[in-house]
Amino acid sequence: MNSRNSSKLYHNFCILIIIIMIVLIPVQIVLFILYPHPSTITEWFTLFKINPIIGFIGFDVIYAFSNVLMIFLYISLFIIIKKCILFQENTLNQLVKCKSYRLLLQVSYF
Repeated sequence: MNSRNSSKLYHNFCILIIIIMIVLIPVQIVLFILYPHPSTITEWFTLFKINPIIGFIGFDVIYAFSNVLMIFLYISLFIIIKKCILFQENTLNQLVKCKSYRLLLQVSYF
């Protein structure tokens, strides 16, 4: 696999992760509206006993999952930017032209 194809693969992987994270936000909102957080410890245990899936969702498992996705996103972006710098000139102008670097700048605003 040459450098251009692997960079394209990592770039598509980053876009996929971003789309998944954007989709997870409204899903979290809807689930938190439908199943509000329990207010006491005993209510939490009751919720886990009745429906463990809703209990884990209420316990912010989706948020933890999106944080794990962020790890893969930043690793992929690091690899892409490293390849952009190594296989092109080491100038700031080339780095700014790199699509993945611009993607990283957009992601860091979230």
